[in-house]
Amino acid sequence: MVDVFVSYKQEEREAVQIIASTLADLKLVIWFDTKLRAGGSFDEEIAAALRAANAVLVCWTPAAIQSEWVRAEATDGLNKNRLAACFLHPTELIPPFTLTHAENLSAWAGQTDDPALNKTGRAPSARISGRKHLASLASYYSRRTREI
Repeated sequence: MVDVFVSYKQEEREAVQIIASTLADLKLVIWFDTKLRAGGSFDEEIAAALRAANAVLVCWTPAAIQSEWVRAEATDGLNKNRLAACFLHPTELIPPFTLTHAENLSAWAGQTDDPALNKTGRAPSARISGRKHLASLASYYSRRTREI
């Protein structure tokens, strides 16, 4: 089972790792390409994880919108009503990706208590059926990180 499939461009791995860790703190099962196994068929592994995911979080950057892989993963999420998105850098999207709200993380400096990051975490949570407690859990973690 995969709760959230994270789609991004390789250059953004450091930021995506923080996002993935934040989502994992919400007790979500996260998949992104660090889970690829050496010797495996990458396209098959990616397709299987994408099929299994309840939500697809696309981290938009100018390089990501140019990537056929990222656009294909975003299209899959959009077509199955599982797409959530954020901007890691200001990016001019193309249709149909302009139809889905993307939380703006372009000013984000990696802090885990950033309100935009917490909203980004709630977006895929809302797409996961049977896990209605996730929004309140996200709020709890947001408050907790501010107290630390």
